[in-house]
Amino acid sequence: MANRTLLGVVMMLSACSGKANSAEVIPDHGGSGGSDERNAVAGTANTAGATSSAGSGGSPSGGLPSTTGGLASDDVPNAGSTNGGSSNEVGGAPLDVAGRPKLRGLARSASTYVAVGAAPDVEDTMHGAIYVSSDGIVWSYAKGYVDAPLTDVAYVNGVFVAIGGTSDTAYVSSDGELWQRFQVGTVIGLAPRFAFGNGVFLAVSDGKAHRSSNGSDWEALPAPSAPTRLAGTVFAAGVFAAFSTQDKSVAITTTGDSWTVVNAGGQRQWISQLFSVNDHFVGLGWFNCCFGETGGPWYSTLASNDGFVWTQTPETAQAQAPRLVPILEDEHVCVMRGPYSVSTGPSCREQTWTDSNRFGTNAALKGDGFYLLAGNGILYGTNGNDWTQVIEP
Repeated sequence: MANRTLLGVVMMLSACSGKANSAEVIPDHGGSGGSDERNAVAGTANTAGATSSAGSGGSPSGGLPSTTGGLASDDVPNAGSTNGGSSNEVGGAPLDVAGRPKLRGLARSASTYVAVGAAPDVEDTMHGAIYVSSDGIVWSYAKGYVDAPLTDVAYVNGVFVAIGGTSDTAYVSSDGELWQRFQVGTVIGLAPRFAFGNGVFLAVSDGKAHRSSNGSDWEALPAPSAPTRLAGTVFAAGVFAAFSTQDKSVAITTTGDSWTVVNAGGQRQWISQLFSVNDHFVGLGWFNCCFGETGGPWYSTLASNDGFVWTQTPETAQAQAPRLVPILEDEHVCVMRGPYSVSTGPSCREQTWTDSNRFGTNAALKGDGFYLLAGNGILYGTNGNDWTQVIEP
């Protein structure tokens, strides 16, 4: 099943050259941290070269299937950007352990699981948040937090790397607990998803691409000519795909030096989500056209084995059964996402649990004998039929 061609679902809805070389340790938030054994909600994960969460590319350690997320950041709270060299400490207001986390990415090493996103402080202002766990059940805050909400995380070559869609900063940690930040080199802010492949991380912003071999030192490269308003990069089948939620094309590259623009959405489908599943690209397309036209919006699934040749399923109107595509699939569990819902089960043909987007699943990750979903908290499950909330929304 892992080797067959997968279909993807799409949900409706750059500017300095050179390398950054200064690091700053993220200060301890000083608030109530520690382990938290509450129930948790799960989300979609990126994996790049090792393991990562909802928006990046790669494959979990030990040959596990990879799931790469490419979600838009429309619902990410805007808490402002971090500036290179400035403190990430948030005015003495600690994060609220009993708050409402909105998690966007998951990643794992051999012994550590990391979830990133946003959480409120005690004054109910949203900030970036990093959760860490050794078993996927008991989670605690990492030893620091950042002003800008985080949108993606990956684990590659012994380090976790996280980014925030509203900032120009990458955050790097060897253990998931202690983090350093490095300026990527764009004053605009990065697109919310990045990926790892062919030995490099590749992030994008309008006007620039940004490449790093270690997550700490970044160089600026020309961005693709199209699409514009980029939402991120996804890696599969040996290439990166840069995509926009307001365009039907993707830009393909091996390492970011040159780009080839390809039509992925067919005649009129914009790409609202893009993932890497078992080394294939899958996505969801959306189209809503013109004043006076009834019946829409229309949805379609998109798929590619190589990034250059894409297929689209026939469009389905909103009033009809929604399209669903797998965002994580192995021999035991399949997690599928559509425009308005997420469903899971022991296989993609046998779906036994439906979320209907109350949880808002953004990422999914396979652990050692269990699975995690990230969204308005974290969900923990072993078979795709039942989920336990280990971090409360």
